[in-house]
Amino acid sequence: MAFIRTIPVTEASGEVRDMYERTQASLGYVPNYAQAFSLRPAVMAAWSNLLSSIRANLDPRRYELVTLAAARALHSSYCSLAHASALACANISTRQTNWHPSPEISRPPASRRPT
Repeated sequence: MAFIRTIPVTEASGEVRDMYERTQASLGYVPNYAQAFSLRPAVMAAWSNLLSSIRANLDPRRYELVTLAAARALHSSYCSLAHASALACANISTRQTNWHPSPEISRPPASRRPT
């Protein structure tokens, strides 16, 4: 259950539906952070542009390591799990990142696990 009002995927229309569809196509699912932007899709677009600009100057491993470090510094378990999962999907071990998930953190969704 969200702590903020969001537009559920099943009820999205117009610009929000387009945003959800792009996210679904890119990630295979619509994560909570995308739904958090549902009342302000223009902010999501600006945020996505910023991330694209940053990613253009970093290799994927470095980007995920930097974002994982930032998430840890902010004590964001949500972002830490997301970026650690991205590293795991890229077959970069937690030993290489010096990050060890707590026992209560689950594995990434099946669609995001390495094969």
